[in-house]
Amino acid sequence: MQQRQQGMDRLRILAAYFVVGIHLFALLADFGGGAGVWLFMNLLIYALVFCAVNCFGLLSGYLGYREEKNSLRLSSLLLLWLQFLFYRVFFLLLPSLLGLADPVNLADIFLPVTRRVNWYMTAYFEMMLFAPGMNLVIRHSSRNANAIMCLALFAVSVFSTALRAVMDCDPFLLGEGYNWMWLSFLYFWGASVKKHGWFRGVSAAKLRLLLLAALLLTAGWRWGMQTFFSPDGFPGNTGKVFYCYPSPTVALAAFCLLLLHERMKANARMGAWIGKLSSAALGVFLLHTTVWNWLIAPNAALLSPLPQGWAWLNVLVSAAVITALCIPVDLARGWLFDRLRLRQLAGHIQAAVFRLCGGIGNH
Repeated sequence: MQQRQQGMDRLRILAAYFVVGIHLFALLADFGGGAGVWLFMNLLIYALVFCAVNCFGLLSGYLGYREEKNSLRLSSLLLLWLQFLFYRVFFLLLPSLLGLADPVNLADIFLPVTRRVNWYMTAYFEMMLFAPGMNLVIRHSSRNANAIMCLALFAVSVFSTALRAVMDCDPFLLGEGYNWMWLSFLYFWGASVKKHGWFRGVSAAKLRLLLLAALLLTAGWRWGMQTFFSPDGFPGNTGKVFYCYPSPTVALAAFCLLLLHERMKANARMGAWIGKLSSAALGVFLLHTTVWNWLIAPNAALLSPLPQGWAWLNVLVSAAVITALCIPVDLARGWLFDRLRLRQLAGHIQAAVFRLCGGIGNH
């Protein structure tokens, strides 16, 4: 269990680094302005970092599943909201008051989840409302039944991606993955791996080959569309079909990353450091998105010293720097939360809410 936990910690901080990479690609890379091997390399690295959100979703299920009976983790959601609020007050509201950032809406600062200022956080809160039910289904389903459900969800993602590409429609309302429904798919798969141990018999070498194949197909398809065909040569979004979160190749690549990190050997010397860095993963995501418009985006030229052909290297290096700067900030935030005993407070609030609900139910 220690080995699996350390592997998940590594994947969590890697996913945070990849999230920064996704946003930097949109800022620093011009996929329409390259050609040949340079374009393909940019698309390949973009396909790799594009796995970030799916990795986070899979990790939510893998780490959130419990074999024993569980209920809504209200205390965890409250702590996440406080962390979200912390960054928006100190790194958006305060800079706005100091004239460093544009004026902000106070409702966006203090009600960030309901205002959907960050799609992932809102979708995560919505998904967590259904997590106890998904855990219940997985806990009481047989191995065969769980396999059928997992394959059915994968079939939905394949069908939805194909229809979006060819007919530009979204029959399952997955919204290219920017909602709680897709996060629920990922949660279900991650929890199922934890429960039933899917594909643990597959060798690491085969998983690496499958990961590489998924990334090559993701990048190669778009590269081929842009290289050999005109923009209006195919209907809909065919050229970019695999660059969405429900994409079967992106989902498969993230799944391979989960399985590979699950079997990583534990390192006692590095375990504490990895765990500490992993605890800052969400902070990396929240902090860099909070300061994006007033600090990172205006300095795009500083983050892109190399030509467009090397955009992938600009992205990887800049993402590493941003991630490294965000980690100590979130560790300091965690220290402050511990001193304020906010975790204990959240636990007391959850207990009080559950007692109130129980009393209402009894009457």
